[in-house]
Amino acid sequence: AQLCIVGGDGTLNCLTPEDTGADGTFTMPVSEDYRCISGATFRIVKPGSRRAPMYCQLDLSGDSDSTIITLTDPFVMYAGVPATDLPPLGDERMSRAVTFATGFVLNVVPWDLVSDYTELGMRKVGTDERGLCFLAGAEVPDHLYAFTPDSTIYGESTFSFPNEDQLAPGTTVDAYILGGLGCENGDEHIEEGAWTRIGTATVNEDGSAIVADEGTALTCLTWIGYKTR
Repeated sequence: AQLCIVGGDGTLNCLTPEDTGADGTFTMPVSEDYRCISGATFRIVKPGSRRAPMYCQLDLSGDSDSTIITLTDPFVMYAGVPATDLPPLGDERMSRAVTFATGFVLNVVPWDLVSDYTELGMRKVGTDERGLCFLAGAEVPDHLYAFTPDSTIYGESTFSFPNEDQLAPGTTVDAYILGGLGCENGDEHIEEGAWTRIGTATVNEDGSAIVADEGTALTCLTWIGYKTR
């Protein structure tokens, strides 16, 4: 568990991660230097587990004089499924199309990934499943997908969704991602834990896929989804 704090001056500081105990619980001390908080998000990851990252923003609306925040709702981590078509690494500076069991296609340059290219995975998650803290009060997508592992992309990757609802060719949808470490949209930082629109995608001519439009790209692998207009 890692706590990322936005200070009173707007500066972001991600504190040293703490491992959970055998029962999944943890205690995270926060030094006095970081206790002036205007926003805070927990980043939950389990390296090597093929489980999707979870980012949950903290509710700071309680007693402002309290020095202890107790979290009672569990963080839920969904297991990913390895990519079904993962081209050989070869020249890792060349882009290639990675296809997942969900039908989602990611066009990515392995060299740009912080995580291991060979470990790429994904899982489709129902929008009514438990633990989806980042959707509280947000625009709920029609379909939702979780990447594994958590990764920053030092570049831009394009993508396409499977057309599961058989939308008509030319239909436009809004694409959303969950803000993670190092996640950008153009020149703008996407706040950690924020479910954010990054652009549009359009159903292709044969209706087989919903393809990211020009200017819509991924710079991090966390969670992604879309909402039909």
